[in-house]
Amino acid sequence: MKKMKFLVSIFAIVCMLLTPLYTNTALGNTATSITYKGNLPSHQNHTYTFSNSKEGILNVNVLNNNVDYTLLQTTTETVYVSGDILPAGEYQIILSPQQYTSVNYEVTISGDVSLTGQTTLPSLNITSPSAANTRLSIGDFDINYSGSSNGSILNYVLNHNSPINLSSSFSKNLNLIFGLNNIGTHAELANKNYITDVRTVVSPGVLRLSGPDRFDTAVAVSKEIQKEGYNIETVIITNGYNFADGLPGVVLGHKELAPILTTRAEYLPDVIKNEIIRLGAKKAIILGGTGSVSSNVQTELVNLGLSVERISGADRYEVSTKIAEKIIDENASSAIIVNGDAYMDALMISPYAGNTQQPILYTRPSSFPAALKTFLDNHPNINQFTIIGGTGAVSEGVEAELAKYGSTYRVSGADRYQVGINIGYGLDFLQRRIVLVSNESDGVPAALLSSLKESQMMLTSPAGLPPTVKDYITGLSYENLLDNIYIVGGTGSVPQATEDYIRSVLK
Repeated sequence: MKKMKFLVSIFAIVCMLLTPLYTNTALGNTATSITYKGNLPSHQNHTYTFSNSKEGILNVNVLNNNVDYTLLQTTTETVYVSGDILPAGEYQIILSPQQYTSVNYEVTISGDVSLTGQTTLPSLNITSPSAANTRLSIGDFDINYSGSSNGSILNYVLNHNSPINLSSSFSKNLNLIFGLNNIGTHAELANKNYITDVRTVVSPGVLRLSGPDRFDTAVAVSKEIQKEGYNIETVIITNGYNFADGLPGVVLGHKELAPILTTRAEYLPDVIKNEIIRLGAKKAIILGGTGSVSSNVQTELVNLGLSVERISGADRYEVSTKIAEKIIDENASSAIIVNGDAYMDALMISPYAGNTQQPILYTRPSSFPAALKTFLDNHPNINQFTIIGGTGAVSEGVEAELAKYGSTYRVSGADRYQVGINIGYGLDFLQRRIVLVSNESDGVPAALLSSLKESQMMLTSPAGLPPTVKDYITGLSYENLLDNIYIVGGTGSVPQATEDYIRSVLK
């Protein structure tokens, strides 16, 4: 089965900096072609804007196959490709490297059109961090950020925070968060051509997120997510003791940038109330019916000033399809299939599902639930299915039924621990970060953290690291393929000895 890649590159961090631009080859003059030339580092995008005053067919000729282009209309954000009829209007052509190497480019736009645009880009020299990717020493969270530019507009974004303006020559100390950090720099000329430069800096190590109980742990995870700088307006509320509804909700949480906060069925714990207030959330999405999250909880959320939406159904199978309806669009073609009673399979796959925005759909081990069949009948465009777990979890008969709707691909393992490892190999989701949990109560909020951090979810045991997981983590570290491990849960679920061992092998 074709693996679907997440359609977000490292340059997504600076998308908020993009502004409508106008580039002119010779300002005020028109032509039937414009040629852009330059050198494109692996960690930059070069953006030129042109105007077209005559509708016609536009051709884009890229001499270097290692360069991708995106051509969009600035007002509508409609994307065009070579050979399309281009209406009159203002456009950007964004050039991106295909590989992790610098490339020279020559791109010509031409056709039965009337174009104006300039070809000059700003200068941008970042002296620190000097490399596209930097790994600090364990425990180090500070870096000098310095450089210069002739841009009339110059600013930077750290992770998902708001842009901060820079002077033409700048040097400042940045305090980073644990894990992966993105520093995006935007330099723009008065002619509105600009460069976006994104450099990654890793602060490696081990971090435990926990609290006195499962609700405090969910809050600790929420606070770690917010450190990225997300503007969080929505929270997802799910039962802290019934995990069936929460796991498909990880994909929705990723889409909405909404922390998953757990609750008791009858009332909202004070620590969860306080976190909602601290976040300044405006909306809550409840997963499950009133037997899982009561009307009283819903009333408490309303009394906190939140608008409330509930996603519910007759059973867990229908709830998973109702959540899926909130995730998919007309272009959706893939879904994850898991046993509705095998929570650990859903837990292990949820970070991948969140990153690829594939809904998690529940099945019975040996038969299709009616809700799943109805969903697939109503969405014939969804025709690629990844099954998680062996035939004991999802039978060959269920796979045969799925095959009537499209192609299937199975990821399994000798046990739940091996399944988590094999997801990385089988789905090309090997990551330099791992989120480690031992139970579902901590795992549901942690799965969203893992998804947003582009991390693999790994399962451990209160008795210690299972041999397969221990060998996997040790091997990654010795090969310098591991940067961060987040341990979610207290020492009763993930013992201190496990943390001590990981710290001893992480380089």
